[in-house]
Amino acid sequence: MSAKRGRPNHAAAARPSVPGQSSRSADGVAAAADAGVELRGPEPTDDAATVPETGRARWLGGERSRLAALMALLALIAVGALGYLTWVKLTNTNAVCFVVQGCDQVQASEYSRFLGIPVALYGLAMSLTVLGSVIAWWRTGDRRLLYVPYTLGLIGVFVIAGLVYLELFVIHAVCIWCTTAGASLILGWIVSIVAMRRSTRED
Repeated sequence: MSAKRGRPNHAAAARPSVPGQSSRSADGVAAAADAGVELRGPEPTDDAATVPETGRARWLGGERSRLAALMALLALIAVGALGYLTWVKLTNTNAVCFVVQGCDQVQASEYSRFLGIPVALYGLAMSLTVLGSVIAWWRTGDRRLLYVPYTLGLIGVFVIAGLVYLELFVIHAVCIWCTTAGASLILGWIVSIVAMRRSTRED
């Protein structure tokens, strides 16, 4: 009898330190099993269910917006420069020139008009068309709209090259406003090529 009392109870020692916790848990599991209740783990949170955006979704939300913003900014620079030159030509005022002093000489040359219309006005219309098509492409995602800045930019490359030749070798003067507008249009054309290639790849 005494030996039985002195024997250590290993089952009792293995129980957790909190009294009654294990027994209550076991009773709850058994009761749920008897009632036919299915035990489930914690429901996944919204963060766990979120799938990272890839492919076209990432293109629509990120890169297309960046390319459109860059093209729109370049077109706006061209609009500002060419709009100013158009106003100077139509009002017969002197252009504010900086860096190089040749704006008035270029504006007074016979090459500043084509068919009686200021050359800057043609460039202004083209820049506004490019700006409108870029905004429409950004909002709709229709990559066919990218053919507008690409085609007009390609034409502009040849026109700008001819005007630069006239400035350097015929008029012998450089207009900083013309140079700024020309550089912006060419850069915008290059970005349109990148945008066309990326949109084709993502589709």
